[in-house]
Amino acid sequence: MAESTLTTVFGWWDWDAETPALVNRVTGERVAFRGKFGDPDLVPSDETWLRFDYEHPELSFPLLVEERQAEERLEKGLPAWRLDYQRSSHLWRREFEGETRRPIYGAWRRVDDCVTDALSCWPESEYDRNGRASYVCFDGGWLNGDWDEAVSRRETRLATPAKEQPNGDDYNPWLFPMDAVPPSRFDFYDLVLRRNGPENWSIDNPVLLDGLRFEDPELRYGPSLPANTPLKGLDGRTAYLLSEDSTRVLYPYFGDTKRRSDSGHWKPHFSLIYVDNELLLTGLAKPIAPSRRPVDWTFRFYNEGFYFRSDSVDAAFHINSRHPLPSIPSRALWLRSRWAILDGFSCWEGSKARSPDWLPELELVAASGIQVALGYRGGQWAAPLMTARF
Repeated sequence: MAESTLTTVFGWWDWDAETPALVNRVTGERVAFRGKFGDPDLVPSDETWLRFDYEHPELSFPLLVEERQAEERLEKGLPAWRLDYQRSSHLWRREFEGETRRPIYGAWRRVDDCVTDALSCWPESEYDRNGRASYVCFDGGWLNGDWDEAVSRRETRLATPAKEQPNGDDYNPWLFPMDAVPPSRFDFYDLVLRRNGPENWSIDNPVLLDGLRFEDPELRYGPSLPANTPLKGLDGRTAYLLSEDSTRVLYPYFGDTKRRSDSGHWKPHFSLIYVDNELLLTGLAKPIAPSRRPVDWTFRFYNEGFYFRSDSVDAAFHINSRHPLPSIPSRALWLRSRWAILDGFSCWEGSKARSPDWLPELELVAASGIQVALGYRGGQWAAPLMTARF
């Protein structure tokens, strides 16, 4: 049988029209469309469901995707896809007898890393002649150390036609390890009030871990924390997130104290830092419309905001220099960082703590969701927006 002719869609994705499937020419992964799916034991008969399959020599996994109409004003009526990991896991168990109740963390991450990318880059066809919604939804999956049926992510689709950025690719064949265990889960810790005296929620600005230093006087760039330095110094001083094994910390360490006059759209931000045994990253975070409840936060990595505490990091985790453009993280590093932000904000309970130096709009409100900007599509640094709700 003659091999199918492949055409490039974007980046590392090639289109196999005969199957049809998207084929990653670098990693060897495939996401194949199998057609409409109907099974009363798994999906309602009055809904439209599609089946895709993730395929790789090490793992196969069925994917059940609901096709429904978008409800947003500008896209109302367009077909929108929603991948249901809970239903997909039921089908996976049925077709691969003896498998665990749900995919182990490493297997699920392997599938999700690929499928998030593939469905977001899936080409439109004659069937979609009026277009599709600008996003794909992913419901359920692993989050903060546990399988979570309630979490829902919305990933923006690749803009068409898409342009590749200069020096913006990372075609490393790295795949998430199948045997990886989930990182230690985050727990929330709040400011500790003094037992005696008036209630005082005031905190310093900034609040820094023991040993944490910045080259930048504005505390944005050049953080350093010596290797093997314990993640200590925050107890009772502010609100923060610390993993159960004390190897990961995430918290707002600084709040804006003055306004920028160069943009009418500028909003006050917190500077956020994440630290683990190997990595430091900094970025901007703020609640969206904090006067409303519930509240989503938004996060954006700082340019040049990725730093290493160790020299023994896997080669897949590195910084891509693009002078004179800002450096960018490798795809593996970006994925690791993005999931750390999601893990943390999924248990951010909010706090009354605040510095008197902060601009009035800044509040450490509880998070109902998080938006993370920038990342990879098709092995190319692009501008996707991911919104997760917990």
